Parts: sequence; structure tokens; C-alpha cells
Amino acid sequence: CYAVLISRILELLLYIFVIFLRKNKVSGPIKTFFNWDRSLFKRVLSNTIPTTLNESLWGLGISMYNPAFGRMGEAAFAAFQAGNTIQNIFSLACFSIGDAMLILVGEKLGKGEMEEGYRLSRRILLIAVVIGVVAGGILLAVSRPVAGLFNFSEQGIYYTVMILIVFSGVLFIKIHNATIITGVLRAGGDTKFALFAEISCVWLIGVPVAFFCALYLSLPIYMVVLAVQLEEVVKMFILHRRYRSKKWVKNLISHL
Repeated sequence: CYAVLISRILELLLYIFVIFLRKNKVSGPIKTFFNWDRSLFKRVLSNTIPTTLNESLWGLGISMYNPAFGRMGEAAFAAFQAGNTIQNIFSLACFSIGDAMLILVGEKLGKGEMEEGYRLSRRILLIAVVIGVVAGGILLAVSRPVAGLFNFSEQGIYYTVMILIVFSGVLFIKIHNATIITGVLRAGGDTKFALFAEISCVWLIGVPVAFFCALYLSLPIYMVVLAVQLEEVVKMFILHRRYRSKKWVKNLISHL
């Protein structure tokens, strides 16, 4: 706790030094940072509320997989947790592409360069998918050695390897979806559609499929994990159709 507190204080001091003492472009009078602007507040809120609901309800939906998998036995649940942790190591770095796209595409749209913004998003999206394929291939290649690092039984290691194989096959789809939601739809202020796509898929497909396959079909854990990926596949088609429609291509300055 103390280490986190100290690091945050140092981070704040560094920001203050760069912004104010070195006269960064975003520096200005203190009152400017706390000045109340009703119109700006409404514009920010119109994007903040759907995005906050999106992240909150999506996170809650993902956490609902744990009760389903937890009922499948200790070895199965431990294998899922291990596989999911390893997958996150590969995917989190890739998901940052969406944050980069949000800045780059948002800048183009803010300048009114709509077609250029769309073309830029298409190039970055292609890069994201290619990186997802490569990362998935690496994850597949190291699945057995990495799974062997855990103190699992033979059955637990087998489950972990199979789960990693599933994750490696769908990693590019997850990165595709995350990039469109974070870097495309949010750049154009299409946060309500992003909310609809994420929440409907995880709650209407992912969670019911997880419980049905785990509790009623009694499938092996890796087959249940594979079935749950149907949520990502359906989401991919929904998001890509929205992306191709260009309905998200908006200048937030003039539309909010």
C-alpha cells in the first residue's frame, strides 16, 4: 500500500513538473482547470455514462463465469484461472492498440477529416488482427511449457493446455473486438452501440452458455471455455457490420 501511495505521489509531482514548470502546452491558470462549463460537462457525460456502464456490466458479466466454472471441480477451475492469467499476459499488451487508435482516429475525426480517419482506422485494425494472430501462435507454441510451470496434476496440466489452445485460436477475434470498441466506436462517440454490443453478447450469450454447458451438459472445462467464445464470435460480426456502416464516423465537437 505504501509503495503504491509513494509511486502515485511521485507520478503527480512529475506531471506537475512537466506541465507547469516546463511550460507544457496544456499548462495554464489554475482556475482554468476547475472552471465550470455546463455545456462541456454535458458533452463529456454523454460519453462517460455509456462507457462506464459498458465497463462495469461487462466486468460483472465476465466475473459470472467463475461461479459456473467453479462448479466443475477444483482441477477444472484452477486450470481456467491459470489459462486466463496466461492469456491476459499476451492480450493486454495487444489491447493497447485500441487506446492508440482512439487517439489517432479521434484526432482525424476532430479535424473533420472523416475519410482519412476511416482509412487510418482500417489500417490500424488490420495491424491489430495480424498482431493477434501472431500472439495467438506464440501462445499456442508455449502452451505446454507454460502449463508445466504450475503445480497441477496431470489432469490439471492437460486442462490448462487445452484451454490455452482455445484462447490462442480466438485471441485475434478478441483483439479485433476490443480495438473496434475502444479505438473506433469511442473515437466517434458511438458509445451507446458499444454498450449494446458488449453487454448483450456477454449477458445473453456468454453467461447462459457457460452455465448451461457446465451444469447441464457436464462438458469438460476446455469445451465449456470453447463454447463461451461464441460470445466473441457473434460480437465480432455485430461490431464489424457497425464499423463498415461508418455510422460511427462523427466529429464529436459538432455532434455532441
